[in-house]
Amino acid sequence: MEGNQKIEMLERRFEREKLARKEAERILEQKALELYQANNNLLKLNESLEAQIKKRTEDLNSSRIRYKTLVESANEIVFEVDKNFQLLYVNPAAYHLLLYSEDEISTITFLELVAPTHKEIVKEYIVNCLKNKITQGYIEFPVQKKNGEIIWLGENFQLDFILENDVLVFNGIKAMARDITDIYYAQLKLKLSEEKYRLIMENMELGFMEVDLEGKIVRVYDRLCKMTGYEESELVGKIANEVFLTEKYVSVLNQQDENRKKGEVGSYEVEMKRKDGSLFWVLISGGPVFDNKGEIIGSVGIHYDISNQKKIQHELAIAKELAEASQRAEQSFLANMSHEIRTPLNAIIGMSHLLFDTNPSPEQIEYLDIVKNSANFLHALISDVLDMAKIEAGKVEIKRSEFDIIGVLRTLHKTYELKSRVKGVKILLELDPDLNTLVIGDELILNQVLNNLLSNAEKFTDHGNITLSLKIGEKLDENIYILNFAVKDTGHGMEEAKAKLVFQKFKQIHEKNSIKTKGTGLGLAIVKELIELQGGNIYLETELNIGSTFFFNLPFEVTAKPASRETNSSLIEEFIDFEEKNILIAEDNPMNFKYLSTLLSKWRIKFKHAHDGREAIELLMSDTFDLVLMDIQMPYVDGYETTVFLRQTPGPNQHIPVVALTASAMIIEKNKAKDAGMDNVLTKPFTPDQLKRILDQYLNTNRKIKIEDQPMQTEYIDEKINQEIVDAYFGNDNNFKKIVFETFLEEIEYQIEEFKEFNSSENWGEIAKLGHKMKPSFAMVGLNNTEALLKSIESEIKANGINDQIKNRAKLFINNFPELLKLVKSEYNNLKN
Repeated sequence: MEGNQKIEMLERRFEREKLARKEAERILEQKALELYQANNNLLKLNESLEAQIKKRTEDLNSSRIRYKTLVESANEIVFEVDKNFQLLYVNPAAYHLLLYSEDEISTITFLELVAPTHKEIVKEYIVNCLKNKITQGYIEFPVQKKNGEIIWLGENFQLDFILENDVLVFNGIKAMARDITDIYYAQLKLKLSEEKYRLIMENMELGFMEVDLEGKIVRVYDRLCKMTGYEESELVGKIANEVFLTEKYVSVLNQQDENRKKGEVGSYEVEMKRKDGSLFWVLISGGPVFDNKGEIIGSVGIHYDISNQKKIQHELAIAKELAEASQRAEQSFLANMSHEIRTPLNAIIGMSHLLFDTNPSPEQIEYLDIVKNSANFLHALISDVLDMAKIEAGKVEIKRSEFDIIGVLRTLHKTYELKSRVKGVKILLELDPDLNTLVIGDELILNQVLNNLLSNAEKFTDHGNITLSLKIGEKLDENIYILNFAVKDTGHGMEEAKAKLVFQKFKQIHEKNSIKTKGTGLGLAIVKELIELQGGNIYLETELNIGSTFFFNLPFEVTAKPASRETNSSLIEEFIDFEEKNILIAEDNPMNFKYLSTLLSKWRIKFKHAHDGREAIELLMSDTFDLVLMDIQMPYVDGYETTVFLRQTPGPNQHIPVVALTASAMIIEKNKAKDAGMDNVLTKPFTPDQLKRILDQYLNTNRKIKIEDQPMQTEYIDEKINQEIVDAYFGNDNNFKKIVFETFLEEIEYQIEEFKEFNSSENWGEIAKLGHKMKPSFAMVGLNNTEALLKSIESEIKANGINDQIKNRAKLFINNFPELLKLVKSEYNNLKN
């Protein structure tokens, strides 16, 4: 029984083992299958990975090629250095920029390329980066090219570190640098400019203040606090106008605030209050403040203390008033003295002319010559004194017009040749053959200078000759030449020490025991002043008993118009009979009337006589005349008042010519005559020929030449923009130039309309102000002649008031403006393109 049980047990055990073995075989077979499948998958994955590696290797090679191509074709320098700063790689841009070959640059360290002045700076910068483990940065420094030239580089770099024994160790630098030389020097120039203007602002001691749109103080700077005695904390949040202004100036500031809200800037002067209540004057320049959206959020004011200037200005105004009063007294004295002396002198000279026509005896002729010469000397003496007075008062105006300078010299030569013939002195003329055209300058002053020098030479030369010469000198501009004149004589001469005194006023040079020469001693002093007024100079070379030579030079514009070889005397036309004409003589001096009436009777001209202004008005209202010869100073009603009445009262003679007769040679008297409505001025004493010319001008309607017709003044007309002046303002800064020209075009047309309105309403005070405002604008765009025109209008109005000359210049400016505008627009278009 027990055996069977053991067998059964063995059978069951065997069966279990059999089943277990089958299960193990099954699992083993399954795992083998899985392993097989895994091996197959692994093989496939391996094949895919090899393909990916191959592709990525190809892509990496392609990327390396692209990177190398980009680096080597880049304009910037790309380089790599090792931990000893030895260059491992440099792209071709470095060879081209630094002028080294590839072999040469491979032997140089990075720091050797840095300019000596910055080696330590660059080294310290890199060392600092290493200490602080800064891996990226930017630095600017100069490098020295192979040819020694210094350029500036801006370098972006990356520091490489490697891990050795758990420590980061510097392994080299990779960097890219570009040439910033132009940028560096532009920034340096800007920095210097900013520094300069910062110092200027500090030295000018300007006080700044910002306010919001309601006028509340937002910020105030130290300088303004010191100026007013407040602390900043006392001012912020307060209304500026209430703190600083008196009632008198509130309206001024309110208007300026309104202007700021419109975006306008402005400058103005006001009186401000300090904390202690004292007042002081400031010049304020204000402008709007904008936020980042371009909206106006307030304004800023720059305050400059001008209290001292105001004090000086007040003192100058008082001094000016006193000086003007003194000048008026002097002018009044000179005018009265001139009139009182010239009035009887006119009669003396006039009567001597008439007496020569009465067939006098030889003895009488001798006496008449003495009278005539003495009167002429007295006339010259008065003229010299008045000329010097005009020069010292700044009343001499240089008038430029075309004239025949060779003809002027030939006329003078002929005149003095006739005068010196009695003495046996020869007058020689030497002219530069290359000067055969008209010139532009002041013919009248040149005549006066040469007449004075020739008269002086003729006075001191008893034998030999006097030579007048003219030669072309240095060329100053396109058509401006220096003309060199000389008046040489073989007269008395003088010692060198005395020669230094000849140009001083009231100095006469004569030898001891000799007869003192007639004259005032003003002639050569006047000559010197007149020459220097025109930009020339004069000097004397002389030797005692040998002779003297006066040399002087003047600038003239030489034209292309050929000169006529006729002398000025050819302009004197034959006098025509005026039997049908009727003249009114308004003259209270019996001698002067006698002179005038004798001449008019001799020329068969009808006339009537008024003893004063009242009689003149009665005759002018009741009779018809062709011309009035009007004395200025008459009893009851003077010549000015009579003429004003005539011009303003309808009648038969309202528009007839009126010629003033005055013994005053002062310009102010002549301007008053023109302003009163007179057509011309005849200064006493006058010769019969001078009177003839006046009559011929106004009574001979068939004249071939009209004396009053004057050529247009060309010196004030700009035909092109003066590039030299423009370059002086802007240099090579075309952007700045373009901004200025654009601003000119935006502003000028509005200003010219204002000018036209003031001209139409004859508001000459405003024209002077506007001319002052406009002239710098024309200067900055290279229209310097127009600037001079506006300057002359302004200065003449301020000095002498309004006259016909100013009216003509204003008209010239208005008429010429469209052409000026075309010039500026053309230049602006060139700048834009």
